[in-house]
Amino acid sequence: MDSIAAVRAFYDENFEHEWERMDRHPIEWHVNLHFIKQYVQRGDKVLDIGGGPGRYSIELSSMGCDMTLVDLSQGNVDFAANAAREKGVSLTAVRANACDLSMFEDDSFDHVLLMGPLYHLLEDADREQAIREAVRCLKPGGKLFAHFISQYAGLLYAMARDPASILYPEEQEYFDLIRKDKPFSGHAFTQAYFIRHDDIPELMGRFPLEPLHFFGSEAMLAVCEENIKLQPQEVIDAWCELAVRFCEDEHMRRLSEHLMYIGRKEMI
Repeated sequence: MDSIAAVRAFYDENFEHEWERMDRHPIEWHVNLHFIKQYVQRGDKVLDIGGGPGRYSIELSSMGCDMTLVDLSQGNVDFAANAAREKGVSLTAVRANACDLSMFEDDSFDHVLLMGPLYHLLEDADREQAIREAVRCLKPGGKLFAHFISQYAGLLYAMARDPASILYPEEQEYFDLIRKDKPFSGHAFTQAYFIRHDDIPELMGRFPLEPLHFFGSEAMLAVCEENIKLQPQEVIDAWCELAVRFCEDEHMRRLSEHLMYIGRKEMI
């Protein structure tokens, strides 16, 4: 099975688990929405590329945005469409590959979310093509929200949730890549790419984008999240707000499992 088929099969089987992911990771959800809602407004036309089962699309549709979700997985697309109907919001959901969005015209969306495909494209040329397509669909002056998995994500996950993995023979190659400051590309939860932090500004700098933000979605809290989630809601909320304040710090960013780059498409 090639990597695209493997990723599609994974999400076709796990769309409900993916829908629940933001409930399991409230810090990431809070921090990402804090920045998205700075720019996305009622009435905006938004393309959610790799939108999965629709958590962000449905949230933004409930704000009055004109939402279109595309995803590689038919399971995700069907779940997103059904969830939108159940919640009484409007959502166009179609299956497509992030590297080929020829169904959409140039400069046709006010904002574009690219928060999924860059986790799974193993080759630099494919990541570049996905970003190129996202930028093409974006109106001049519109915002691109590009999400990545950090090179340290597996290490942070192991420390927080599977400490015994330090002894697993199959994990030693990954730990060695971290020591050598190299990205990971291969099989993780499915086929995945864990990018070097320093590679993100260089990658995004290949496109006509003005950088606005570069932050860690969990700030410094990834390894502490399970403990924080056990606290009263007012404590959880306070930690989420602190994460927003610290997430753009370059040192704190190293403690995040996910990274977000926000750029504005240059005016022609």
